[in-house]
Amino acid sequence: MVNRDQPRDCFAFLGKLVPFVVQLMLDNRNVLWGGACYPVVEG
Repeated sequence: MVNRDQPRDCFAFLGKLVPFVVQLMLDNRNVLWGGACYPVVEG
């Protein structure tokens, strides 16, 4: 298949990064991380 290297590499990277960021935020519960940077969509 064409262009399969990029998604595979991205998934591997995010698979390590996301749990790290979540753990960082859980370990620092008293930090104000800011509001969501996307609007609420009403449907």
